[in-house]
Amino acid sequence: SNALKEVGDTSAKLVGIAKAAAALTTDPAVQQQLLAQAKTLTSHAAELAKNARLQSSDKNNTSYGQNVAASFKAATDATAKMIAAAKQGAVGEVMSDAAVDQIKKTVNDLEATVLFAAAGQLDLETTTPG
Repeated sequence: SNALKEVGDTSAKLVGIAKAAAALTTDPAVQQQLLAQAKTLTSHAAELAKNARLQSSDKNNTSYGQNVAASFKAATDATAKMIAAAKQGAVGEVMSDAAVDQIKKTVNDLEATVLFAAAGQLDLETTTPG
């Protein structure tokens, strides 16, 4: 399994969900919040991938593991803000529930990837971000 590719793919899915939700709401503030959090998430996912790569290259350096944890927290915080914005701007409850369910499922996939990467069970050294 290619952990960095999975991180990139997962963040891309979340950005797609945020853009779709932004297109469905008529509230400009909510649209802006969804798109801003999608951009923030992309940045944190790239940082997470970089830190995971560093950690895999030197498992004895504990600061790399701390950086992975901090990057992951920042990414999940951005995701939580996306969920809140999706709920706030939902045109209907069904759209909100569907968007939140997709976001949560994708976040669960990202969490699993990060846990495997942190445990050294995925090959990070031969991958490229994206």
